[in-house]
Amino acid sequence: MKMKNQAIDEISKYAAPHRDRWHYLDFSDGNHDGFYTEWKYLNFIQGDMAGYIMYYVLDPEHKTSLGSGRLVARIFLGGKFYGGITKISMDKIEFDTHTASVRMGNAELNEKTPHNYAITGSVADVSWDLEYLQSTPTIDGFNDTNFGIMLWEKVSWLVKMPRARVTGAISINNVSIPINAIGYTDTNWGELLPLFSRYEWGQFNDKNISMYPLHR
Repeated sequence: MKMKNQAIDEISKYAAPHRDRWHYLDFSDGNHDGFYTEWKYLNFIQGDMAGYIMYYVLDPEHKTSLGSGRLVARIFLGGKFYGGITKISMDKIEFDTHTASVRMGNAELNEKTPHNYAITGSVADVSWDLEYLQSTPTIDGFNDTNFGIMLWEKVSWLVKMPRARVTGAISINNVSIPINAIGYTDTNWGELLPLFSRYEWGQFNDKNISMYPLHR
């Protein structure tokens, strides 16, 4: 029997740990655990509207007072910014160490297949219900690279979906806006001192080109 791509994706979802999985257990060795950080970043652009959403965790084992999750949403529309950032306690966060899936309070990122994310959540005056369907191959940005001031600092960057089709809806102040947009997703993880990273990053998509400049 010939299998469809969707069936193959469903099987491969749990065939081996994915590169975009949550990695913090790999670093839980008693050394610098309080400086572990990881996030999934997703953006989109549609006409004069653009936005990004982040599912973010710092110090998941509560070695420091900073330990918690962060849910971030920023939408730019009509010359104004909407959204914000909210703190999520670690007892309300569930990670999947095999895939990219995570639940943060009432927000969720669900890896439906290795090429398809569904995300939901709300922050301040913004809520979202979106799907990201990957349309270009994943890119390994860097692995266990030091961009900090201490030798033990190492971070990794995976451009999971350099280009994606984004569909669904964004709500601003309870007004729903249909989305059929170009998007992008990546993930970073590792141990580093907050606010002292020595690299700058940018990302750009339009209908013809995708760019990811990195400066160290």
